[in-house]
Amino acid sequence: AAEADRAHLAAVRAEADRREGLARLAGQVETMRARVESIDDSVARLSERIEQAAARAQQSKAEFETVQARVGELDQGEVGLDEHHERTVAALRLADERVAELQSAERDAERRVASLRARIDALSVGLERKDGAAWLTENHPAAGLFGPIAKLVKVRSGYEAALAAVLGSAADALAAESFGAARSAVAALKQADGGRAALVLGDWPADLPASRDALPGTALWALDLIDAPERLRGAITAMLSGVAVVDDLDRALELVAARPRLRAVTLDGDLVGAGWVSGGSDRKLSTLEVTSEIDKAGSELAAAEAQVAQLTAALSGALTEQAARQDSAEQALAALNESDTAISAMYEQLGRLGQEARTTDDEWTRLLRQREELEAGRAQTVEEVTELENRLRNAQETQHVHAEEPNHAEVRQRIAAAADAARSAEVEARLAVR
Repeated sequence: AAEADRAHLAAVRAEADRREGLARLAGQVETMRARVESIDDSVARLSERIEQAAARAQQSKAEFETVQARVGELDQGEVGLDEHHERTVAALRLADERVAELQSAERDAERRVASLRARIDALSVGLERKDGAAWLTENHPAAGLFGPIAKLVKVRSGYEAALAAVLGSAADALAAESFGAARSAVAALKQADGGRAALVLGDWPADLPASRDALPGTALWALDLIDAPERLRGAITAMLSGVAVVDDLDRALELVAARPRLRAVTLDGDLVGAGWVSGGSDRKLSTLEVTSEIDKAGSELAAAEAQVAQLTAALSGALTEQAARQDSAEQALAALNESDTAISAMYEQLGRLGQEARTTDDEWTRLLRQREELEAGRAQTVEEVTELENRLRNAQETQHVHAEEPNHAEVRQRIAAAADAARSAEVEARLAVR
């Protein structure tokens, strides 16, 4: 009976263990299946995120390439803008130099004008002489006098001093229409104590000049160096006939020595005649010389004033050109600065897009790696599920086999009944013995 109990208990425990193992194995299978499903869900979510990350990476890459191409275009345009700016700056520099050159020339010309005007004023003061000629001009104007000789004749430039020395006081003289007009003028001077004056007669007969033989070297006849109006030609011829103009005193002495009937005058105003010489320094300028100097200065002044006008007009045009080139240079610089700003912004955007592209690419790579890890884990889990399912199936098949075997409960009941009968028989036998 004891042996039967032990066998019964062992069988019960074996059955319980088998059922517990089967339930545990089934739970493990369900757990592993749930894990596979969870992995599949995670892989699906990761795949969706991977697609999104790939799309973002592609978009970032496309934006990066677009901006990069734009930067290339701007860089190429920057080269053109740099060259244009350099050209405008060079043009402005030339315009500045031209303006500075014209301004300097204009200042020089204006100083020249001022200097000539001052010279003319100073020379004109010298003409305002308080002598008989001045008194006659002021107080006896309508008495047959028609102006200073200095203003009526023209002397070749450079020979004024020579002819003034020859003419002497006549160089400062007034022109009188006739001997009668001259006599009236002298009488008026005496009566008014107006000083002395030289008068050149306008009615003097125009005789032929003295011998006009060829002169040696560079000597010239004085009459060939002066232009006089027709009515003064007779007097001028009479005063300058037989006078030669030479370069210096030595040549004057040689000429007069060789031809005593002539007079010779140097360019400096030294006068030589037969038996006499007049010259030296500190000679007072004659009215003829002063007038000639004034005329010369006046011509130079007119030319200088014309030059100032030309320079002023040229400067005005140059200033306009300078302003235009200044505007062009400023516009070119503004365009260059604007391009620099745009390029800087583009490079900043390019850096940001590059960072975004790297970030999205890193995210895509990370998600791919996570999915690969999940898929690798899933494969292992699937293997484990398959193994557990096989074990569960085998266990279930084993349980089915045991179910077909004799019912142990019935056996136990029969054994227990036999044991009870045996114990009852033993008790009855013992009572009978007593």
